[in-house]
Amino acid sequence: WGGVTVSLGSPAEKQDTITMTYQFKDVTWANSGGVYTPSAQGLTRFSKSGLPEVLVKNIEFVLPQGKTVSSVKVEKKNTKIFAEKRISAAPQYLPTGDSCAHDLTAETKRLANAIYNGGQKFPTEEVSKGRLQVTRGINTFALSLFPMSYEAGKVTYAKEMTVVIKLKDADKLTDSTYAPSKEDQAMLSDDVLNRAAINTYTKVPASKRLSSASSSSNFDYVIITNAAMASAFT
Repeated sequence: WGGVTVSLGSPAEKQDTITMTYQFKDVTWANSGGVYTPSAQGLTRFSKSGLPEVLVKNIEFVLPQGKTVSSVKVEKKNTKIFAEKRISAAPQYLPTGDSCAHDLTAETKRLANAIYNGGQKFPTEEVSKGRLQVTRGINTFALSLFPMSYEAGKVTYAKEMTVVIKLKDADKLTDSTYAPSKEDQAMLSDDVLNRAAINTYTKVPASKRLSSASSSSNFDYVIITNAAMASAFT
């Protein structure tokens, strides 16, 4: 599949930029009656009904503790153009079964071989908006890269994409005092990048410690109870 290198410009706890460079494999085309469907190792096809089945790379990476995404910039290189390609549109899946009033086999087949006839370029951007996620206390950011675009019978495909993510301090920390265990880390997908940033979650900001504790004290749990039940926890 498309190779990826992840370069970090500074130690994870001081990191303000994440740079990722992807190199993708060549495209192959399936031709069904003049309708072309692309494929490439390591990429999937965009599958929203009625839109062109361009190739996409979904990525997810770990954010250092206390950081969020400020901006995402994408640069394409080694771009190829495929002219006169009537690309397929993602099919509309129709209901089947005994409850249907008529046989949908022919209609389903027709939709599965539909040509995208939209006049506008798709997608309009090389990268999706992206979304923040939290998995067992670990903050990650997921987005989609589009090395391929389609417009009026012409396909443009970039074999290399460099993604530069600028970070900034988060307004609100999520579980900022939480250090993920090995079991928590195992819950992340194997495809998640920048995993070295998980090490930043072992640091507990002094401002988040209990004010009544000494500066050298950290806690795994705080239990609040009344005086009658206190002896059960000591």
